[in-house]
Amino acid sequence: MFRDYLYYAPHFTVYTDYNPLVYITSTTKSNASTIRWLNELSDFNFEVKYRPGRVNKEANLFSRFPLDFARYQEVCFIHCTEEEISAIMTGAANQNNDGEAWIPLNQSILTRDSQYEDTRVGELGASSQEESEDWMVGSGLEIKIVQSKFNGLQIDKLLLKQQADKDLRIIVECVNNQVLPTKEMQEQQTVEFRKLTRSLKELSVDASGLLKKGGRIVVPKDDRDCVIGLFHDDMGHLGVERVYDLTKRRFYWLGMYQDIKEYVQDKCDCKKAKKPSRNFRAPLQELTASAPFEWVSIDFLHLEKSNGGYEYILLIVDNFSRFCQAYATKNKSAVTAANCLFRDFMTHFGIPRKIHHDQESLKINSPIHWRRVMR
Repeated sequence: MFRDYLYYAPHFTVYTDYNPLVYITSTTKSNASTIRWLNELSDFNFEVKYRPGRVNKEANLFSRFPLDFARYQEVCFIHCTEEEISAIMTGAANQNNDGEAWIPLNQSILTRDSQYEDTRVGELGASSQEESEDWMVGSGLEIKIVQSKFNGLQIDKLLLKQQADKDLRIIVECVNNQVLPTKEMQEQQTVEFRKLTRSLKELSVDASGLLKKGGRIVVPKDDRDCVIGLFHDDMGHLGVERVYDLTKRRFYWLGMYQDIKEYVQDKCDCKKAKKPSRNFRAPLQELTASAPFEWVSIDFLHLEKSNGGYEYILLIVDNFSRFCQAYATKNKSAVTAANCLFRDFMTHFGIPRKIHHDQESLKINSPIHWRRVMR
């Protein structure tokens, strides 16, 4: 968390009560894990100094509670009024909508004005108004955002979707009549229907006719992506676990976790913008030649320097016949490679159509080197 602050620091000192850490940059006995850590720390200019544990009291503040924690709690906590919290939420919401944070409170988009009159708190899946108020107090800005984005999932629309769903419609009838579906009926329905009937005692139908399980709304198949998008897309592209925790408190359907995982990891556009966890390399391709010396590959082999000053061997291999030609060179520059190709190899075997190399230090494709050789 301090990387951005320390990266541009000319020098800083690290104090520790772990004495072996002082010699981490000077020891010669390092395992693979230590070497990787030293590689990460090589970007910083720092010095490690030892401080005994009884003196290193500053570090204890991060890992130990003080004895008189009640006094520190009064000092560190700020008690805000409801008006102050509303002003902060108003400014944050206005700033997210490309507005200014100082917009007056009466222009707040988070207050319960006319646009939210039809969106009751009970639509969020709370079992009672009292529970809804408790959830509002505990969630803060979260409940306001959910309300503003919940217009597509109102009670009347969810009720119509449940009635249109064949499985949920039959289950609602069974709950209202307090009867179990017959064996023949279960065999004709889907697997999800049979699993829901196993917990039929936990299902209930409220006064509006909405099917719920433990106070949570049972979501039809057509609205599940909409619900997941509500808690993922509209709340800052949260992770799988956080979206699942928010969703399961208010809604219910079978296979919820798997659907959320599939949506977050495969369907959402945030996956495209995220850097992959590993770098994918292009697959290797086979070099195919149809005639001798149509396609040649070149590379340098580094050996010990000889008495004559020759240190490298230029290898030129024909990809069709595997014929190999070797040239001793004193360096591996592009001019040296071009000289060997043009003055010797091409005069004996002709000009190849393609020349393949690893582009390490060879830039023989540049016309400058060819004009220098042809002089």
